Amino acid sequence: MAPLLSTPKQGACRLNETELMRYTTKLAKLSPDELIRQLHTHYTGGEGIIPALQTNLALASRFGDETLWVPHGDFQRELMQDLVIARPRTAMFQEEVMQAACEIGLRYKTDRKHAAHVANFAQQLFRELQPMHALEPRYELVLRVAAMLHEVGMFISPREHHKHSLYILLQTEIFGLSTAERELVALLARYHRRYNPEPNHPHFADLSREERMIVFKLAALLRIADALDRSHTQRIKSIQLRPEGSRLTILTPGIEDTTIEQIAINSKCDIFREIYGYEIILAQP
Repeated sequence: MAPLLSTPKQGACRLNETELMRYTTKLAKLSPDELIRQLHTHYTGGEGIIPALQTNLALASRFGDETLWVPHGDFQRELMQDLVIARPRTAMFQEEVMQAACEIGLRYKTDRKHAAHVANFAQQLFRELQPMHALEPRYELVLRVAAMLHEVGMFISPREHHKHSLYILLQTEIFGLSTAERELVALLARYHRRYNPEPNHPHFADLSREERMIVFKLAALLRIADALDRSHTQRIKSIQLRPEGSRLTILTPGIEDTTIEQIAINSKCDIFREIYGYEIILAQP
């Protein structure tokens, strides 16, 4: 409403409470159809306009504010991004985002234990291999969400479920993530299997060179994390990373036979070899 009542200056609109009250009273007399035509909004959001205005007015009155300042940009998204970046609040906020991702996974009947296990491994890989990938900390959350949701496409069909995951996640709002971050999550789910990104693939083709490299780096980590729970039984409880020469040895305490997981790694971790330059070997401590 703000731009209809005031010209934005320096990134915000200045509204007088009395003027906003008169305008809200005027809008409240309109039918839903008239309201939507006048404000050019969608039907899904139109019914909440009057209660939202009345709520803001009630708050202004309660705090004795005669003037309201309305940010001209996407205040909510920018606030969420600030929360992710702000170190003192990062841990709590990230867990809120992960809980929201978990709820999406439940909606599409994913294997919750497998998803959480893969997300934990992915987080450990991201942190311990940070000197290799050199990505900003905010991408850790993107990777964890992708790990939690990489199999949502199974809800449609196990066949080519990675493509179904891409479609579902592109159409699903994920609390705390921007549109660009959600697209990254969708692409990581698309490439969590052995099918590698190609320049002509939809959505991947739209990325910049730098963004494509981010997808490669994160997809490589997600594939390892997923392969470590290839059996979906969480039998590998913990891992230890040991870079040695041209090898990255992953120690699996308490698990002697890792044949299934090693085969999975060999079949789908070619991206890791190309990006990071390491062969991956599973071994006992």
